[in-house]
Amino acid sequence: MGEKEIKAAVLDKLLKAGQIDLSSLVFSEMNLARKARRVDLGYIRDQEMVAIEIKSEKDSLFRLEGQLEEYRKYFDRVIVAVAGKYVEGVLAIAEDDVAVWEVTSDGLKVIRKGRLIKNISKQNYLELMTKREVSLLARRIGITPSDLAMYELKMEVSSRLNKISKSDVKDILLGGISKRFSMPSNRFLVKVCAFDSVRPSDVVLLSPYLKRVVEVA
Repeated sequence: MGEKEIKAAVLDKLLKAGQIDLSSLVFSEMNLARKARRVDLGYIRDQEMVAIEIKSEKDSLFRLEGQLEEYRKYFDRVIVAVAGKYVEGVLAIAEDDVAVWEVTSDGLKVIRKGRLIKNISKQNYLELMTKREVSLLARRIGITPSDLAMYELKMEVSSRLNKISKSDVKDILLGGISKRFSMPSNRFLVKVCAFDSVRPSDVVLLSPYLKRVVEVA
């Protein structure tokens, strides 16, 4: 299976297991801090952020260790869905809290369940925020954001994170992610929940650029 087919298989498994539904937020190709890495797939449900990395037979594990290290800084759970030939390599690289799913001709096989990743810091949540989200956070802790450039604003907010709880920082981040991805997520979920299945052709619905592509075409 190629990347699109694996994404569809993963999303279909999550849908049928009740892990994603109309109340969830699903996103694809989300940039992380400093845009150095992107998450292949992810979803938010009940305040939990889940990152999913896809490795097809055409991929390699060359960047995987760094990718997982980055994902574990921000996400409550991390899943790697990987072609069978890479399973042993992933198990050797990934921490025990990372779930490993093997991609087979019959679907997906859970090799390791993984578990909740703890001790994610407020600073890490701040790193994921856009300027809009940082500005909202700044106002909550008594900073006027309009007078500061993005780097200066983040530094000032970082120095006062002790004035706000981690759950409140996370709420602001989740609200921002929802605003960024709600349109493609809703478009995708309405379709797949209606049919109770995900096909490879449905994956494109998660693209935030789909409307733009259609208009240009």
